[in-house]
Amino acid sequence: MSALLLSSLATACGEDDANETANITDNNGTTGGATSNATTGDTTPTSNTTTGGTTGGTTGETTTGPPPPPPPMRLTVTLDPALPIYRPGLKPLPVATIYDAAGELMESEQVAWSIEPPEAAQALENGRWEMLAEGDLVITGCTTTPGADGDPVCGSRDILVDAGAPRITLSSPQPGAELLAEESQSIVVSGTVTDTNGELTLFVNGDEVELSDAGEFTTEVTPVFGINHIELTATDGRQPIAAETAVDVLWSRDYLPVPEPTEANNTTRALLDGGIELRLGQQFLDDGEPLRIGAEDTEVTARDLAGIVELLLMELDITSQIPNPLADSDEISLAVTSIDVIDPVVSVDVVDGGLELFIRLSNLQVNTEGFFNFEGQELNLNGGIRASAAAYSRVRVEKANPEQELTVEIETLELAIEDAEGYFVSSEANAVFALAESFLRDLLEDTLVDALESSFLDAIPETLIDVIGELEQILANQQFDLDIDLLPPVALKLDGRLNRLETHLRSDLTAILDAEVSTDQPEVISDSRGIALSVAAGTAPPFFSSSRIQLGARMALINGLLHTLWRAGLFEIDAYTILPENLSFLLQSATLSARMPPLVTAARPDQSDRSLLVTLGQVEFTADFGLQQDVYGMLIRTSADVVFEDNALVLSINAEPNLVIWPISTTGDTVMFEPEALKILIEAEVWPLLADALAENLSIPLPAFDLGSLGDLAPSLSNFAPTLVEARPITIREGYLIFDGGLEGSVPVGGF
Repeated sequence: MSALLLSSLATACGEDDANETANITDNNGTTGGATSNATTGDTTPTSNTTTGGTTGGTTGETTTGPPPPPPPMRLTVTLDPALPIYRPGLKPLPVATIYDAAGELMESEQVAWSIEPPEAAQALENGRWEMLAEGDLVITGCTTTPGADGDPVCGSRDILVDAGAPRITLSSPQPGAELLAEESQSIVVSGTVTDTNGELTLFVNGDEVELSDAGEFTTEVTPVFGINHIELTATDGRQPIAAETAVDVLWSRDYLPVPEPTEANNTTRALLDGGIELRLGQQFLDDGEPLRIGAEDTEVTARDLAGIVELLLMELDITSQIPNPLADSDEISLAVTSIDVIDPVVSVDVVDGGLELFIRLSNLQVNTEGFFNFEGQELNLNGGIRASAAAYSRVRVEKANPEQELTVEIETLELAIEDAEGYFVSSEANAVFALAESFLRDLLEDTLVDALESSFLDAIPETLIDVIGELEQILANQQFDLDIDLLPPVALKLDGRLNRLETHLRSDLTAILDAEVSTDQPEVISDSRGIALSVAAGTAPPFFSSSRIQLGARMALINGLLHTLWRAGLFEIDAYTILPENLSFLLQSATLSARMPPLVTAARPDQSDRSLLVTLGQVEFTADFGLQQDVYGMLIRTSADVVFEDNALVLSINAEPNLVIWPISTTGDTVMFEPEALKILIEAEVWPLLADALAENLSIPLPAFDLGSLGDLAPSLSNFAPTLVEARPITIREGYLIFDGGLEGSVPVGGF
């Protein structure tokens, strides 16, 4: 990975090295081998001829040297270093390769060089040419020895000299800007593109944008809620590599302001009125299915509030409410040994200001023992009576504002015996009991009514307080301790308080909760409009039309948690200590800084197959090399879901992020790290820390509905603990996380 990260550094250094590593030139001004880079050549190879002769007709003999070399036929030109584009100031070495007619290399030919236009470059003493001006140049080399046609043999090479890719200067929007919809219906992108050579073209998010003669531009981008990433690309028709930059801005219809720190409380906080709504629907209160216990059932399960009351009535110790013995005299002795409630049926309806309960007790068994003297005859009262009864109760459930205490109390309780018959050992006792106005009947019925009323007055409010009162504590004083490498430990607190209860006739009982998010750390970042809101404050959650229990948590609650962590400096990271050793020695420091808070939004189908998108925009990585400082921008996106786990809504983040990295600025000629190389580093070393900071222990607890206190009324229910069950996966609807589920609690049948 280090080789890739240092590729740009090697390229930058290689240009100067190339200027110092020219081919070695011999004393005759030609290069070794079959090439020549001499500026001039006037040395011509010659043949040595030896002549000898005789006089007076005597024959003479002449001796000649080797034949002259063949003339040059072809010349090719290359440059060292060989680059597609040369910057002004570079000093390439022209190299000529010369061949004769037979294709053989000619190693000793000298070459004369020229350049066009002449003012675009200058020849140096070491055979190199320094590039002086941008544009299209042609360098030509010609042999000093004529070719076969008597003219020098020449070759040339086109040279493109360009100072670099265009420079994009962005005036608007500012990096990390928080834009408000009513102020910015669109995102205005403006600035200038400059270049000293070539024909400029600019693209903004892939669309070509018109440039003025001075290179100025202005265009508009249609925003969406959340972090908008804007990419700008400029070309000059010369450089194969385009100039690229980008900017991230946040756009929202509204922002929820956050409290400013005070001397009394300088920690970071956020307040969300109505951040959570919990709807107890009619199906949760009463699904219309009474509890029934089959002969082979080993446990019984309650799935609604009515079922819980039915379970309680079956196990209620009503006998303890009876002042035994009922009578103890010479005329009558009567005691109730037990009262059994078999298959009670409870109906619960929501009414204005509370609940109505209709209780049907079709099978009451009152077991007795004793005697009764009737007209001189002692009647055996061992046995008991079987009765049916009906009860109506109206329960006031009220909390109109945050200051008012939650009230759950019985306003009305009416109970009547509908029918009763004796099953005493004595048939005469049964006959006496059957008399409409008998003392025995009145005594037993009045006792039963008093016992049931006393039991109901205790049991019904206790059950409802356990269920509804849980809403008061659902989010109270929740704390998440974040201990992440390189970051100071942070305690994130979520405190939810019941604001009010609303009743909707025959529909639901809804609890509206306010939430306060805070940390134990002072504010580090203060320049923020607040928490971005995808829907206006006060918008009701889009609950499903039919459900047992639903919880709607505003996306602003999760974003409030992340916004609070951001303001506390959790995303200001000293990245130097996590760099590999083969990179850290190059740097004096390296930091990561998030210019805007992380944001969770609903994912579009073209973005992810998961329900949420977590985005960190305008994260700036600053690398200080001592002689040079580079700043890069990053956009980090990852998909996520909110899952139901351990009775809470838990943020589950994808392990693989999508990173976009671009250079923002450098104090050198070019940035030292290629963006692709930096991406590898961030994915391997930095992203795991950021993912932990985003999701470590972040969750929203749901009601536990701990009904353990019912054990005081019915000991067999001491361990009865109904739990929430998920009816469908967590759904994202119109700026809300919607949990849709039910309640289930089981107890062994053995106690019945």
